[in-house]
Amino acid sequence: MRHDQNLTRRTTSCRFPLMRLGSRALQPHLLIVLGLLLLVSALFLTVSPRNPPGFNHDESAIAYNAAALAADGRDEYGARFPLFIKSFGDYKSPVYVYALAAVFKVTGPSTAVARTFSAVLGLAAILTLFGLALLVTKRTVLSLAVTLGAGLSPWLFEVSRLVFEVALEPLLIAGLLVALYRVSADRWRVADAVAIGVLLAAISYTYQAGKLLAVLYAIGIAAFYGRRQPKGVALALGLFGVTLAPLLAYNARHPGALSARFAPLTYIHHGMSWWTIASEFVKHYLSNMNLWEWAAHGDPNARHHVPGTGSIFFVTTVIALVGVVVVALRHRSNAWWRFVIFGALISAVPSSLTAGLTHSLGMIALPVFLAVLTIPALEWIASMQNVAVRSVVVAVLVLGFSAEAVRWQTVYHRDGPDRADQFEAGFKGAFDGALRHGGTIYARRSDHGSYIGSLLFGLLAGRPRYSIVVLEDGQQPPPNATVVGRPEDCPECTVLTASGEFESYLTPG
Repeated sequence: MRHDQNLTRRTTSCRFPLMRLGSRALQPHLLIVLGLLLLVSALFLTVSPRNPPGFNHDESAIAYNAAALAADGRDEYGARFPLFIKSFGDYKSPVYVYALAAVFKVTGPSTAVARTFSAVLGLAAILTLFGLALLVTKRTVLSLAVTLGAGLSPWLFEVSRLVFEVALEPLLIAGLLVALYRVSADRWRVADAVAIGVLLAAISYTYQAGKLLAVLYAIGIAAFYGRRQPKGVALALGLFGVTLAPLLAYNARHPGALSARFAPLTYIHHGMSWWTIASEFVKHYLSNMNLWEWAAHGDPNARHHVPGTGSIFFVTTVIALVGVVVVALRHRSNAWWRFVIFGALISAVPSSLTAGLTHSLGMIALPVFLAVLTIPALEWIASMQNVAVRSVVVAVLVLGFSAEAVRWQTVYHRDGPDRADQFEAGFKGAFDGALRHGGTIYARRSDHGSYIGSLLFGLLAGRPRYSIVVLEDGQQPPPNATVVGRPEDCPECTVLTASGEFESYLTPG
């Protein structure tokens, strides 16, 4: 195809159109584009303490360890600059935690800064998709449509509200797609190969699912680019392989550490036949790739998605599916578009190895690839020769998308603050009651939310670390001790403050 034959010329000569607008910068349609990009930016950067409410214990663990690493380079267990951060019996991936630690080093730790950090990463992913669409289409309005489709729908936005490692993953995947687009099938520069290798490494060190996704992406790169540019691909994948050496060494020194999160979640157990495993995988894969379920209901976990709408819009889903058809008809010989289809199809592989279904964090790559797959469909619509037909199609899509966006915004702002239990919103009130009473505060390690929340909010309140005592299994607080946690069977205890599912209380003297 003509488009594919000119790929080298287009990718090597392309510069973002917004960088060379010159005298056209004041054209009305460009001002509209800029205004809508600012709208998306404002939406992402508006971080409300009420939605999500509270601070979930996984968020507290990441924020506390980031603050501890920023302070003295040690995690909550005293390990100095650990490659993976131990927490609740599993291990957090390092890239997000250390990046947040760097931010805390400048700003000081706070829950607001942590939430804003994730929001900035989410916005950066959306703007990277805008830049990618500009590279592909050279058309600002089409690129804006791609950006609005990704930025105004729930999935990527809601993940960017969470202080989780996965909040970084969409940006890295979008960056990898940009890097792969910039290299032609005929010529790879050393800098391009290095960028691809580093991005693959970052994906693998950012989130549990990323370890497998990065390996699968490397296989896809070798399959679709390796024949024409073996040296460039070998350099990129060789660099990626080198970066995995610390991971493998860490796993050898800490057996089972890197699978600690996966082990309790998977349906695979000792004694299962390969046929049974394969059969279960196929069933889970098909369920996870059920786009109707994603558009109609979305992730059932209210921590990840406000119930009442889908995680993606029906309009976006339909456009992406049309994009798959356009790729199959017009771009099937293009290495980059082959990789995009491949990337979309393997998005469900990590989640399909676990028992849960429609898990938006484990499936985080899918909305990125769906956004990219809207590009060829939008180009096809824009190229329709019949103006009346094109106008009707555009009007239907705009009205449908607008209706879904308004409905989701209504549900999100109306029902999002009601997720107090999922985000353990009551803990802060109970802990503040303990602070007002003064003295050493005790919390049980078996109660994840209480112990890590006590460490985090104690640090934020300026309490020294020794004034927060974590009780190990079997340990009991002393008489007249201030304890923060969930209500216990202790009729002799004096409740200081009850807040949601938590309370602070005094043990009998």
